[in-house]
Amino acid sequence: METDKFIRIAYFCEVHEVELSFMEELESFELVSIREFDHVKYFLVEDIPHIEKVVRLYKELEINPAGIDVILNLLEKLNKKESELAELKNRLSIYLA
Repeated sequence: METDKFIRIAYFCEVHEVELSFMEELESFELVSIREFDHVKYFLVEDIPHIEKVVRLYKELEINPAGIDVILNLLEKLNKKESELAELKNRLSIYLA
């Protein structure tokens, strides 16, 4: 295992002051992906920004995992619609020039 690609969940929880059980609950909602090697649980380092966003929603806004799931899905849809709108504007600019 390449350890530079993973971070121990226990360490992440300690730094961010959240319980391991919360991370496991997030996994049950498929909001985080947990890997396990030799009975130690890890996150991919590349997933940390997403996981920190989830933790901020939980800690700062006191949103439960089900609410976080809804918020993240809505944000994803909003980003998709913004991309579609930008593409349509680019296509329309041909006719307005």
